[in-house]
Amino acid sequence: MDCPVLGRYIVFPVVSNLYRKESSGQAPRSNSSTSSQAQPPELEYPTEELWDVYVTYLRSTTNVSVRLIGSDYSERFDDLSSDMDVHYYDKAAIPGVGRPEIGKLYAAHVSSDWHRVKVVELRGIQASCFFLDHGDQDTIPVEDLREIAPKFLELPAQAI
Repeated sequence: MDCPVLGRYIVFPVVSNLYRKESSGQAPRSNSSTSSQAQPPELEYPTEELWDVYVTYLRSTTNVSVRLIGSDYSERFDDLSSDMDVHYYDKAAIPGVGRPEIGKLYAAHVSSDWHRVKVVELRGIQASCFFLDHGDQDTIPVEDLREIAPKFLELPAQAI
């Protein structure tokens, strides 16, 4: 990591097979759901050598989640977030998820915002979810999950 300007950092990756791009220019496919649910397309990485990123979650000094910044990324993600907030605005009018499934994608209401999540574990009325666009994991009440509208699966998961 380098800090050429106060408050701005350059993070240099340690390349491993897990994160190395395949020859197609796409990231390796993560574990996908066993259901027939549509999945977001793969995120296309910039071709430039240096990327502008926003750090979304920091697990340790060697395990960081980021989201790409730029006209091809930020605007599309902001639009998705706004559209989800409008679509799910009347949370009470949208039926909840009766029995969530591990590996399935949902819309989740957390801290007054709607997020795209993948359920990774269920414990009674709590669901442990991976946040597709932030790269973190959190436990939320099942009552805060809603079926995700297919239009919200058109944008690739943003967390890298």
